[in-house]
Amino acid sequence: MCGSCAGTCCSQACCACCPKGSTATRMPYLIIIFLGTVLSLIVRYWGSGWVIHLFWFNFELCDSAKCAGFQAVYRISAALTCWFALHALCMLSPKTKKFHTDFWLGKILLLIAFLVAFYCIPNGPFDVYAMIARFVSGIFLLLQIIILIEFAYQWNANWVSDEKGWYWQTLAVCFLLYGASVVLAVFEFRWFTDGLSGDCKLEQFLIGFTIALTCTVTLISISKWCKHGALLPSGVVTLYCFYLCYNALTSDPSTCNTLQQQTTAQIIVGIIIAGVTVTYASWNLSNSSTIFGVDEEEVKEHEDVEAPKAAAGDDKAMGAAASGDKKDDAASGEDPDGPEDEMTEWRRKRNLKFHIVMAVASMYVSMLLTSWGSADTSNVSYDLSNVAMWIKIVSLWVTILLYAWTLLAPYLFPDRDFGVDVGSNDD
Repeated sequence: MCGSCAGTCCSQACCACCPKGSTATRMPYLIIIFLGTVLSLIVRYWGSGWVIHLFWFNFELCDSAKCAGFQAVYRISAALTCWFALHALCMLSPKTKKFHTDFWLGKILLLIAFLVAFYCIPNGPFDVYAMIARFVSGIFLLLQIIILIEFAYQWNANWVSDEKGWYWQTLAVCFLLYGASVVLAVFEFRWFTDGLSGDCKLEQFLIGFTIALTCTVTLISISKWCKHGALLPSGVVTLYCFYLCYNALTSDPSTCNTLQQQTTAQIIVGIIIAGVTVTYASWNLSNSSTIFGVDEEEVKEHEDVEAPKAAAGDDKAMGAAASGDKKDDAASGEDPDGPEDEMTEWRRKRNLKFHIVMAVASMYVSMLLTSWGSADTSNVSYDLSNVAMWIKIVSLWVTILLYAWTLLAPYLFPDRDFGVDVGSNDD
């Protein structure tokens, strides 16, 4: 009994230090997808010697030759996908709305059951899963690009608005963004081209073409006829494109890549970076107001209502007030649960979208960690292949095309109302 009380007090003290609201309820899921990403890479590199032999008898469907390497990643990714998909299904019904925040012991046991069960299945179904994940992961990358461009425009509109008018600060940030892009381009020539007289013609073309594309969209954005363009969004897109170019060239398996990751220490660093990248991308996408059509004022209104309720010191007072209000409402014939039900419904829909994003991110894990399902090269870096390199290069070009579309679309289709306030570069 004493141990139980002490454990309860410790748990409540830790919970009191944690943030309240939607961030606190989503944090365990983000931790799970981070751990899932790390575990996937661990079993890819070192799982053939111990993961398969955890079972006390042989299933004859999964041995070190069949379920190791990429197939191990597919199984963990599929388990996470099914687990988050089950959460999304539960969010469809108001009767199961508490499944998002409660029943953690049962949910963890269910996730473990998924992992064990998928190791009892042969590789055929997971090859089909990899094909589906490849398509879904492409959509995931596209949505990430849209969110980045949206963020860049909103940043510019906020800083140059009449309320702030941070024009010099905006100019300083633009200088830093383009300065970092130039530095990154110089190092890319140094690391991946073997000098201008070397044999790395493809790498030279990719870096040079990135320079040409980013300069073109920058000039368009600051031209006089592009009133809604601005230098800050162009700087964000430019730096992101050079990052994608660098990331793509680090996946180049040729001898031109002098940064090929081969040591154990570099693999461990790559595992941590992959986990953080997937977790942040999932969180960023799940909070997007553009992708899911979430009204920011509505979000702020509901969070402002939820914030006072999270204060521990006001629980009793609020409970007494709510009890008195319910009695008054019952006497007046009004529905006492109306506003609360509306808030609960709003929260349930947000959680539904969150779990859909997490399921899609789980599929993206399988592609990110297996070089997009290319030939099994489990003994090298998790993204070292021609397929991974060209996926990232295509992402770079899509980023440029989408940003150029935001600049040119109002002039190509003047009769359409795009409904986005992106600021102005008149000042």
